[in-house]
Amino acid sequence: EKAEGYRRLVALIRSMPEKYRRVLELRFVCEYSTKEIARELGISPAAAEKRIQRGRTMLIEKLREEGYGDD
Repeated sequence: EKAEGYRRLVALIRSMPEKYRRVLELRFVCEYSTKEIARELGISPAAAEKRIQRGRTMLIEKLREEGYGDD
């Protein structure tokens, strides 16, 4: 069940716009730091952090749409 949840999470991340998908994959799948993400994408650490925050917000919305978090 845990593996299925992980696969679903990865699928949701992959369905997101490229700008946010890439930072979330690097952060949560590859476990990169903000500095590593910034270096990989050629952006500032502040820009990387902002994309992570916005992507996380989008992901939470997608999870809610999928019914996660409904108790």
